[in-house]
Amino acid sequence: MATEKVINCTSLVSAEPDPMLGTEDVLHLEGEDTEQDKREWAGAVITPRDKDNQICVELYDSGTIRHISPYKSDFVSYAPLSPPIFLNTANQQHFPAIECGTLIVQVPNGGTESKLTLHGALHAPSISYTLVSIAALDEEGYHTHIGAGHLNLTSPQGDRIGHIPRTQGHLYKVVHVLDSANTVEPMSIIELHHRMGHIAVESTRKLVISGTIVGIELDTNSQVVDCDACIFTHATQLPIPKVRISPLAQNFRDEVHTDVWGPSTISMRQNRRYFITFMDDTTQYTMTFLLHSKDKTLEAYKTFEVWAITQHHCKAIKVL
Repeated sequence: MATEKVINCTSLVSAEPDPMLGTEDVLHLEGEDTEQDKREWAGAVITPRDKDNQICVELYDSGTIRHISPYKSDFVSYAPLSPPIFLNTANQQHFPAIECGTLIVQVPNGGTESKLTLHGALHAPSISYTLVSIAALDEEGYHTHIGAGHLNLTSPQGDRIGHIPRTQGHLYKVVHVLDSANTVEPMSIIELHHRMGHIAVESTRKLVISGTIVGIELDTNSQVVDCDACIFTHATQLPIPKVRISPLAQNFRDEVHTDVWGPSTISMRQNRRYFITFMDDTTQYTMTFLLHSKDKTLEAYKTFEVWAITQHHCKAIKVL
């Protein structure tokens, strides 16, 4: 069974005025991968998405060593992550990165733009901006220089490929205005399920096919996976706690747990359709008896009690 990988994150908050959204909170998330290399850190930008989806933003950050982007169309190649990497923020929200690949961004360079290829970038649909890691660029041989209100980016060959101005919020942020009429966002069926308020998966597919929803192109290779939010919402009872609350019994026969199960749709040996278990709380030793019917429960208990007294030299069971 695949193990879910979680990146625990802490957040540093800075605010930058935005003419459309008012005050915009930009969260720089850094976290340690608890299962792999201790150097595995990631960053993300968690902000309100532009209501018209007409802008594409890159934020250049020195506080993380992973590139992360929500724009799947900017990836030239990618592979799914199994299991996904979850960015765990300080308020315990989880933002999954579902794919990893090569990302290309446009960098302003004076009066022109240059293409910058980012390797090992994470695709996280729930975030709003592309986060470009300066540390990752440094590892690939790029050079950065900050001064006079600009971030200058130089290629390993010595050519300047980026001249990024500093914003009023003291961020090195690039905003691209998109042509909304020609923008089609590729999306998996489960992503659309989340964005449509967790309605039925087939209903979301029909909304796209019928043309009710426009501006979205469903990924035909995407698979329908279980939605944890839907499973938890439809649960009729609380889950059984994984941590034991009460202490273990001190001696054999002090406390015995029992349960009867059945009937089985298929008969077992000798036409038995029920079984009963007895588990000692101290040793966790468990015995199982197959039953023809539930009225044989008391007979099975007496057999277990005789076995316990005989084999363990104890008196009668205290608590059942």
